[in-house]
Order: sequence, then structure tokens, then C-alpha cells
Amino acid sequence: MRMTIRSAMLAAAASIAALLPADAEAQRMRGTRFPDARFTLEVFGGLADYGRFLEQYVFVIDFLGQREVTANTALALGGSADAFIWDRTGVRLGFTWSPSDLEFRDDTGLDVEVLDDDEVADLSVYVLSLDLMRFLLDPARRFAPYAAAGITAAWWSLGDDPSDEIITTDDTHFRWGGTGSVGLQFRVNRNVGLRAEVATMALGNPFDGNDAFVTETGLTFDEPSTVRFTRITLALTYSFLKH
Repeated sequence: MRMTIRSAMLAAAASIAALLPADAEAQRMRGTRFPDARFTLEVFGGLADYGRFLEQYVFVIDFLGQREVTANTALALGGSADAFIWDRTGVRLGFTWSPSDLEFRDDTGLDVEVLDDDEVADLSVYVLSLDLMRFLLDPARRFAPYAAAGITAAWWSLGDDPSDEIITTDDTHFRWGGTGSVGLQFRVNRNVGLRAEVATMALGNPFDGNDAFVTETGLTFDEPSTVRFTRITLALTYSFLKH
């Protein structure tokens, strides 16, 4: 999983590097300044990596070990709309959808395969986010790095459960959370641009609380209140100009 995320980050960096012009052209482009954007629409795609939902003791085939409940690395698709109200600073409303599979992973440190299960149940998360977005350099330039932070509202939805492992009174659970991200914007022309972004969200854990998903087996000894959700994406943007 870590190799998948590392490969995705290298691919995103390579994509941005491919856009970089040659030396003479680069010097000319650094001085390019486009009209300021009033609103920007964005569609993106990439990969999502999930943290741990639960840590458990479990007894499987005469073996007592530790396992973690997590989810497979999956696609991340979505879009956003941002409005630039202040100098270099704007507000962004975004939506992310990521379909994945719950899985059990050996956490004994002994690589005990009997504790692994790759397809426990289908799990999708729908995330609505509201960010304060700040460009570190003038966003009217060709290249502009930025950072963002805000709040999230997440809907965790359980799909097919062939293992009958997950017990729940409701197939969907709602949780609050927070998000932070860094990215690089590249403006192709006056209106069209690209953004490469890495966002890490602390989403409320659907296995935590009185109304939650519950595993039928395993003795839980660690139930975090939030789950890490890391999203690496490449986006196409269209800006509506101030003048």
C-alpha cells in the first residue's frame, strides 16, 4: 500500500514536471501574469489511502494474534468550486467519492497470512469539505503553490458484505472531521489550469460511537475517533475572471 502511494506521488510529480518548459521558455513564462480569477471550478481524479479503523485481538485457526481493520487503496474522484474573496485567499467547497473494500491486516509483525482478508465488505465514503485556501505566491502567475485547511462532513456507506462480518443497524453513518492539503497550480492559459494536490483528512470513524459499524469477531482494544484518509489527485480547472 505504501508503495502504491509512493508510486502515485512520483507519477503526480512526473506529470507536473512534464509540463515544465525548456530553459529559455521557462524564463519567459515566469514573467507571465494572467487576469485574476473570481471563481474556479475543478474536477479531479487520483488515489486514496485509508488509515486504521480498529485494532483487535483475534483467534483464528489455533492462532491468537493482532489485526487491524482498514480499507484498500482506492480511486478518489470529485470536484470543487472556489471563490477568491481576499488577496491570494479564497473559500473552496469540495466533494470526494472513494469506493473501497474493508480488509483485515495482520498486525503482529510476523506476517501471519491467516489473519489477512482482502474483501471483508464493500465500503464507500462521500466527503463534503469546506476549506480556506491560501496561495503562497501570486495565483495570477503561471505556477503558484497553495495550502488549504477546513472541515469535512463524511458519509460512510457499507455495500456488499459477503463475509457477514460487519454488524450495523444502518448501512450509512455520518461523521464530522477536518482536512489539510498542499498543492501546486499551473495555469495553461487565461481560463484553463491544472492542480496537483495531496490532501490528508481526519474523518470521523464509522466504527466509533453508539451508532456505528461493528465487527462480529475480534476483541477491539484500540478504536480511534478519526480515520486518516489521504488523497493524491490531479485536477483540471476552469477559472471565471474578474475582468
